[in-house]
Amino acid sequence: AIRRILDGKLYLSEDISDTIISKLLHGRTVENVDNPADILTDREFQIFLLVGNGFGAKEIAVKMDISVNTVESHKKNIKDKLDIENTAELNRYAIQWVIRYEKKPVRP
Repeated sequence: AIRRILDGKLYLSEDISDTIISKLLHGRTVENVDNPADILTDREFQIFLLVGNGFGAKEIAVKMDISVNTVESHKKNIKDKLDIENTAELNRYAIQWVIRYEKKPVRP
């Protein structure tokens, strides 16, 4: 690393290199996904819409007749696929998406 820098070259850690390469290859991040349905499974997209309509994990579990753990697992997959860091960011993105594209939120 030090030699590369001393030679005037760029040095990136392996983690950063992997992240950059992955994003270049997959090109799937919140910034460039117009429709999450394009990369989410049907079940993940259903959960995404429910999150965007203000439902919590327990409510989603009851509504979809699945366990809370299954909901959380789907939410983790959604965050991974959309390159979302945390639940608050997922909630914010899902709500904004529903307001912009769904026109008729399930909840007022």
